[in-house]
Amino acid sequence: MSDKFIILPEQVCFDRNLSPMARLLYGVIASLSAKDGFCWAQNRFFADKFGVQPETISRAINSLESAGYIRLEFEGSGKEIRRIYTLDNFVIPLDEKVIPLDKKINNPCEKSQGTLDEKVKHINTRDINKDICACAFAQFWEAYPKKRDKAKAKKAFDKLGADQDLLNDILAALEWQTKLPDWTKDGGQYIPFASTYLNGRRWEDEPPAAAAQPKAPKLKTIIDENGNEVAQFC
Repeated sequence: MSDKFIILPEQVCFDRNLSPMARLLYGVIASLSAKDGFCWAQNRFFADKFGVQPETISRAINSLESAGYIRLEFEGSGKEIRRIYTLDNFVIPLDEKVIPLDKKINNPCEKSQGTLDEKVKHINTRDINKDICACAFAQFWEAYPKKRDKAKAKKAFDKLGADQDLLNDILAALEWQTKLPDWTKDGGQYIPFASTYLNGRRWEDEPPAAAAQPKAPKLKTIIDENGNEVAQFC
């Protein structure tokens, strides 16, 4: 990818059903697909690139596939080989001209036509940011086990101004918190409401220390009252 831009088709970039991670991931997949027409990379590769958990990549790939932007093919008895095909392999090398979003601009450098920046400056960034927050909250709400009082949860989430890094921290914490005894017993009645969880920044709680493993019994030899050697656990 070192000699190419990562460019997103406008359709993918502004698809409100995709998370910001999924949109960026499409660009990387398309770039890696430029040579062979498909991408071999596994979820761990993408996770290392973005600094996120593989589960986050898996959700993004599933959403891209559901939206019809990518197609997956598997080989092997255990489906260990995966190919990812993009919708259109929208990748433009550095030595080619970048096609502007507005197709009416034949040459973005001509003053008479206006620059690309001038053509897109009216995009409502406030709406875009609002949409990104909505996508992030949707991912959180899908992962949170107690789906009660969604309006208050949304308000608490918006107050955090959560970006992708914070969302990843929350989702990573939920991976182990949802397995806690207090969260699983009695039908989950002790799981805090999502708004309480967010307002209390409970994703910053530390995982409980692993329970101490019992020591294996040891054998020692003693002399009984009759003068015989016998083995005894201690």
